[in-house]
This record gives sequence, C-alpha cells and structure tokens, in this order.
Amino acid sequence: MLHRLPLVTGVDAGIFSQLLLLGGSLRRYSPRLALHVCDFGLTEAQRAYVRRRYVLLDKPAEIRARHPWDYKANLGRYVAAVPCDAFVWIDADMIVLDDIHAPLQALFHAMRADGHVVAVADSGITIGEHQAMEPAPSYAILVSGFDPSAPYLNSGFFLCGSRGFLDVWAAQTAIMNLEKLFEQNAFNLTILGSRRQVRILDRFRWNLVANELLSANIEISPGHVAITGPAGPVLILHATSTNRSRDLVEQAIAIEVTGRPFTTTARMIRNPPALLSFQHELTVEAIRSEGAALVECGVWP
Repeated sequence: MLHRLPLVTGVDAGIFSQLLLLGGSLRRYSPRLALHVCDFGLTEAQRAYVRRRYVLLDKPAEIRARHPWDYKANLGRYVAAVPCDAFVWIDADMIVLDDIHAPLQALFHAMRADGHVVAVADSGITIGEHQAMEPAPSYAILVSGFDPSAPYLNSGFFLCGSRGFLDVWAAQTAIMNLEKLFEQNAFNLTILGSRRQVRILDRFRWNLVANELLSANIEISPGHVAITGPAGPVLILHATSTNRSRDLVEQAIAIEVTGRPFTTTARMIRNPPALLSFQHELTVEAIRSEGAALVECGVWP
C-alpha cells in the first residue's frame, strides 16, 4: 500500500525562479511526485503559472508574516485541507538527483514502525557548535536548558506525520525574535521538546549542502550527475552553504522563448564547474518545457 506523501515547497516573488531548477530536477528524476507550492508572496501571474503547472496552496489570510520564513513555519495552515498520511517539505533551492518516490515510501514505513513522527537530517554540528557559529542571543536563552551536544538539524528537508508538531513549530516561531535562522532555530526547539519521536536522517543522502561536497564523490557525465556520500547515493542537493560567497552563485540564464530573448537567474552551487553546468542544463530544460506557459500566464511579459 502506497502512503500519501505530498511534496511541498514554498516561494515568494523574489525566489520564484528556483522553481525552474527544482521543478526541472523533479520532472527528470521523480515525475510521479506532484509538487505543492505554498504562496509566500507571489504575483498574480506567478500564481496563475503555479496553478497550471503544480498544485498551488494559497496563503492563509490569518498569517501575519514578518519574513518569508514565518510563512514556512505555518506549513500546517497551508496543508490543512490536503489529504495525506504525512507531508514532505523540500526547500525551493534544492535539487533532486534521483527518483525519491520509493525512498520516501520506505522512510515513512520505517518511521511508523519505530514510532517516529518527524524525520530530518542533521547539519553535522551540535546545538552548542551552531550557537558559536551563528550567534542568536534570544535563541541562546531559549535553548540553554537543552543538551548542547544534541545535533542541530537543517529544516530544508523533512518528512512530518504530525499536524501537532507543525502547530507547535508555528507557535514557537511566532515568539522568536527576528534573528538569523530564527525559523530553523524554532524548528530545533520544537524537535528538542520531542526527541524520542524524531528520526535523524543522513544529511549526505537527504540534504547535502554545498560546503560538504568535498566529502562526497562526484561523477558527472553528459546529462547526468551521480554523487555518493559515506552511506551511499545522494538523493537531494541543497544550494546553501556556510560560505555562500565561495560556494554559491546567482546564475544568469539567457534563453529564447517563443521567439523572444529572456533572462532569469537562479541560485546554484558554484563548484565543481561541471556541476554548475548540470544545474544550468536542468534549468534550461525546464524553461524550454515551461516557457510558453510562463509567457501566457504573464510571468514573462
């Protein structure tokens, strides 16, 4: 029996172009998964396109956001009417490298067997180490009562089968000061309050960030990338880094659509150059497939 595990992301008008890269990777490697897109502040033209291509989850009127991350932390409100057994969140700046349908099914099956309601990857550092790297004074006070050796988790990708968890995360985020990573810090506080129900995933398999690529084996052939971490094949890359200026680039993509030139940009992993070329190729492939719809919906005038 297949579990209902809708894949959910969220974007505002400023990072809308990331859907081209994420959507392109899903189209190539996981075409069975329907992507649900939370409206974090899209234009009407962008909403029209998302309705046509994906499943649009409208912005709940009651959310009073200070930052796009406040919308993400209110995921429970966006998905309230979506029928499912659990939700799979994936940040818009991620790239799927393989068919994740079967691995997600297997993961959720294992979670249910072990009594876990949330699965999320560690970041490779502890709560205490993260505090030293990314100081956030008010969060430091809130987290001071917890074990500093507990893993600090990256909320870029997670599988959640508990609406109660999402409610607590939203409430915790609402009382956080606007500090760096405040939504992710709130996520970790929520996790720390229910650690026995949490399954820690291998970050190299489910959420490999750019600054850890040197610890993986990368094989790139025409039209394909295979990355292997310590525990096996990498499923998802994440275009984020602890050293963004070194590892990431806002890549310009110039292409002709319906006989007219267009230029857009998307955040990509800079190195190795062949990996950057692969990301560019995925985005161009998506634009060629979706360009006419983007023009018809008015995203590109």
